[in-house]
Order: sequence, then C-alpha cells, then structure tokens
Amino acid sequence: MESTFSKLKEAKKGLKINVKGNSQSDSLCLYICNHNCLMDIFYLPMSIDKPIIDMISARLTYKKVPDRLKMVDDYLYSMPIEAHGGKVYSDMCLDIGTIFLEQGISVGIFPEGAYLPENVVYKGRTGASRMLYSAVDKGLAVKLIPVAIDVNGSFDLDSYQFDDRQIDVTILPPVNYENSYDMFSNTNNRDIKNSALHKPIDESMMLIAEVLNRPYSEEYIKLFPKGNVIFSDGQTIETSKAQEDALIKRYNNDLLIRKNKLIESIKTTK
Repeated sequence: MESTFSKLKEAKKGLKINVKGNSQSDSLCLYICNHNCLMDIFYLPMSIDKPIIDMISARLTYKKVPDRLKMVDDYLYSMPIEAHGGKVYSDMCLDIGTIFLEQGISVGIFPEGAYLPENVVYKGRTGASRMLYSAVDKGLAVKLIPVAIDVNGSFDLDSYQFDDRQIDVTILPPVNYENSYDMFSNTNNRDIKNSALHKPIDESMMLIAEVLNRPYSEEYIKLFPKGNVIFSDGQTIETSKAQEDALIKRYNNDLLIRKNKLIESIKTTK
C-alpha cells in the first residue's frame, strides 16, 4: 500500500517547486513557516526529505469538505490545532505535538496562524516555542528550522488544488534558542517568560521575511473567533459548552487515537 509520504513525493514531481537549503533530515526538527495560502500546508512537507507531522487548523483536518479533506488525508500526516476553543484546547493540541517530538518525529507548524493577501510576514504566535521548550525539558535535542515559502504569481488564497504556479522554498539554518530557553526555565516572572517564548519565533519570522524580501509586521494576524470547537466527526460545539469535562475528554481521546495512527504510519514508512 502506497504511503502518505510516497503520495506526497509523487505529487511534488508534477509541481514547479524549487527547494534550497538543508532540511536537516537526519535531525529532530521543528520547522516553522510563513503562510501565503492554504496550499502551504502541502508545500512545507513536500520540501522536507522525511515524513513530518503537519500541525494545521482543526477546520482543515475535521471539517467535512469532501475534496479538501481527501487531499489532507491522502497527502499529509496532519494534526489539528484548535484555535477557537480557548487555552485548554490549544494546549491539548500542542501537547500532542510534543509527543511526536518525543517519538523522534519532526513537526511543522505555521506560527502566523492564518494567511492574508498582503505580501507581509507577520509576527508568529508562541505555540511552536511552547512545544520546543517542552521537548527540551524532556532532554530532547530539537533543531528550530525556519522555512520561507514564496508562491509566485496571482492565485486563489483558499484553493486546495495542485497547479503549475512557481513555488520557491528556502530552508534556513537552525536558529539558536538556547539563551531564550534558559531564560524561560530560570524565572517565574511572567513577562520574562513571555519574552523568552517570543524571541526565537520572532527571530525566525524576521529571517523568513528577509529571505522573501517582504516587510515584517510586529502585529499578529487577527483571528476572527469561530465561536465553536470542531470535533473529529465534523460536529461543531459552542466554545462555552465545549469547556465541559466530558467534551474536553472526548476531544483529547480523539487526538490520542489520531496521534497513535500517525506514529504507526510514519514509523512503518521509515
């Protein structure tokens, strides 16, 4: 049976995708990438010479849009990030990301959290550094790798079809986050911890902006609240109701089931 990784590599052959840089395929990595359009969720793992977990919006992994969902399931080892359920849901998703790193599986994430038509690289959110520091706490040596994707020409931001546009991908050298991690680990001051979480992500996103010759914005992309949490069966539940213990447990159990299937699939691929 053809693996997800094999399907992704085969799809890449039909695209005009040019990759520069070292994907650090022999190392455990956390790849962070700018976000131009929906298709970046495919371009990032296509550019890495090994299977990686693609942490993407829960709407892309769970919402019943048949053609799009089939593409995600066919080509990606995807894990959802639920950004609209409050801290408990985002933390559940990030904790699963750390488990993949513990299992020796590299992870990719898009810290901007969304994409806009403006040709700008926006400030990244700190989910990536939270996973990174949790992994280091467990004694793991993880490389933080910025990846710059440049999608050329005009295109539909929300398209989920492979086409003939030119895609230029630059994999940058690892960012040194040791001082930031030490600062985060050795203080109880909330402001200092927050600064330490932001520093490696900010540095990475600035490097990406420089490579792409785009302005860097110190502002986050504004996320418009959905007001609900989407579950693995496509059901949406109002955010306030989703805080009930039974629903949190249900969501977490579904994450664990998906995580176990992906680990088995990737380790079989290797």
